Amino acid sequence: MSLACSTGLITSYLYEPSNSVVELGNGNVNGTAFDSITGGTTVDEGVSYLSFATVNVSGGLLNVTATSIGIGAAYAGLARMQLVGATTPVPLPAGALLLTALGAAGIAGRRRKS
Repeated sequence: MSLACSTGLITSYLYEPSNSVVELGNGNVNGTAFDSITGGTTVDEGVSYLSFATVNVSGGLLNVTATSIGIGAAYAGLARMQLVGATTPVPLPAGALLLTALGAAGIAGRRRKS
C-alpha cells in the first residue's frame, strides 16, 4: 500500500489486528523490513504494534507492504497505522505554560520576603 505523505522524516506505528487468523505478516515500511508480531490483548511494542522511528519519506509516498503468513495465509491484516512527524516537537498544553509561569513567579516572590 502506498500513502501520500509530506516529504520528510516521520515515525510510523503499525498495529496488529487482534485476530488469531489474520496477522500483520512479514513486510517492510519504506524498505525497512519487519517480522510478523503475535498480537494480544495488551498494547505492547513488538507484540501488538511495531514502531519505525525516522522513516524517510521521499517523493511524497510512504510504502508499506506485508506478506500473509500463518493460519489465514491468504490474508494479511493491519488494524491501524499511525504517522507522527519526527521533526515536529510535541507542544505543551497552554495550561502547563501558565502553571510554570505562575510557579516561577511564586518562587521569586517567596525569595524576596525571606
